[in-house]
Amino acid sequence: MILAVGPGQRPYTLNQAHPDKDRILSAMKSFEPNACAEGCDTDYSTGTEVSDVSGWGYLYHDLLWTSEQVYNFEKHDLVLNPEFCEAILALAQEA
Repeated sequence: MILAVGPGQRPYTLNQAHPDKDRILSAMKSFEPNACAEGCDTDYSTGTEVSDVSGWGYLYHDLLWTSEQVYNFEKHDLVLNPEFCEAILALAQEA
């Protein structure tokens, strides 16, 4: 299983833009969620709940990511697992 953000990566690292951010973000958003959780996602910068984004999960092949991670990657340049970044771009090309 390749996680978008490693389990030991807290506190989360923000504000470090990835050189392929647009391509990775597009790839992450190109898949339909296939799991959901109750509640809202959290903005990692402010610690507040984001009411317009609600707990979606994505599990494709061996990749796992959440709507919360997509939101924070887009808004705050959340640092993602480099292995995940490579794999999500490859998976998007296959789709």
